Amino acid sequence: MSSFFASVLTKIISVGDETALDRPGLHYECATMAWIRTSVSSISFVFSIYKVLVFRDEHVASVVVIGPRPVANGKPF
Repeated sequence: MSSFFASVLTKIISVGDETALDRPGLHYECATMAWIRTSVSSISFVFSIYKVLVFRDEHVASVVVIGPRPVANGKPF
């Protein structure tokens, strides 16, 4: 009887050891994916701010609603 319990206990310990060996790799993969997700979202956020500022500078500089020259020429709008 003791050999039966010893074999069951050995199987339980060996399964626990296998999952224990997998845990650091899974943690590393999870942490790497979190860093990748954060970096990609940060890059896309900064790129969108850049595009908004470029769009604003291009269109605000080319389209002046009212300024000194149109008023002086008699065409305020």
